[in-house]
Amino acid sequence: MKKKVLATLMAVSMVLSLAACGGGGDSDKAKDSSAKSDEAGAADTPEESGDGESNSDAKRIVFCKSYANIDENNQRAENALQAIIEEINGQGEYYVEYYMTDSQSQVDKQITDVESLLQYNPDIMLISAVDTEGSLPAFQQAKEQGVITIDDRGAVDEAIDINYYGSNEGAIAERIKQSLRDYLDENPDLTLNVGLIYGLASQIEQLKRCDCIYELAEEEEYKDRINILAHQYCDWSTDRATSTVEDWMIRYPEMNCIITASDDMGLGACNALTAAGKKDIYVGGVDGTQIGVQLCEDGTQNYVTVAMNQEAMMENLFYDVIIPAIDEGFTGDYYADESCFDTVTRDNVSEYTVK
Repeated sequence: MKKKVLATLMAVSMVLSLAACGGGGDSDKAKDSSAKSDEAGAADTPEESGDGESNSDAKRIVFCKSYANIDENNQRAENALQAIIEEINGQGEYYVEYYMTDSQSQVDKQITDVESLLQYNPDIMLISAVDTEGSLPAFQQAKEQGVITIDDRGAVDEAIDINYYGSNEGAIAERIKQSLRDYLDENPDLTLNVGLIYGLASQIEQLKRCDCIYELAEEEEYKDRINILAHQYCDWSTDRATSTVEDWMIRYPEMNCIITASDDMGLGACNALTAAGKKDIYVGGVDGTQIGVQLCEDGTQNYVTVAMNQEAMMENLFYDVIIPAIDEGFTGDYYADESCFDTVTRDNVSEYTVK
């Protein structure tokens, strides 16, 4: 997917901390890179950078990103983002100065973080909303400063210029449904008794990861073969997913399928199932993190994850959204990517590499 233009680096302070999840659990390690005025340090100018062939003729782009949180999947995204910026700066046509923050799943912190980011006078900012309504003041203050604003969580407001669906929830939902269709077709006598584990209720777009099972249960071919017994919001937490499934195993011993909105919560479900002596239960997750891949490899449960290719997603974000928006070549108010996903199972996991 390489396209011409772009590549090498930026200045951004990074402090490791624990974060909650935007797909992660209570025990997840995350990176907090809050950009504070004197603490973050000034970004290298093209002339000062020792990385690549940046020069003063490069078109400068100041880009900021406010993460809802940094779990394993978002850390993959951050690594991929830094790699594509490195590539961009090295080409010499553009020079990207980049700052980021980790909101640690706290709305108030995200609003304060965005205030801090605005001191760098960004040209464009991506805010991954902790809450699609509660985080709107962050977009509004950025817009008031003349910043091009990008949302990737389905928030709606006049202060949002571009809705970016890199993690295209419709495409993810369709892969989840297709995996279950295939599973039911392979097991014609099976009826699924399902539990659904959602992330945060306030992140509306990502609810599709579990809501799609209700849609599947209405399809003519499968409507008599899917019973949804329970659902629970576990806020991306491994621990909460574990305790939820422990309770379900007592209340619903017939439950034989659990669909979760992230691999971190999938881990919690698998932990509880294994502790209850259950094996070969169909468990669905999303992200394709190392955790998800290990669950597929383990084979104790029949684990399936919809994996995101973060390298491809971040490349598309820059080449198809950010640079065209800066160059006034982006048309429309949203961008949806449907090409960056893989379905990983215990049958094909040996062929998959976390990206």
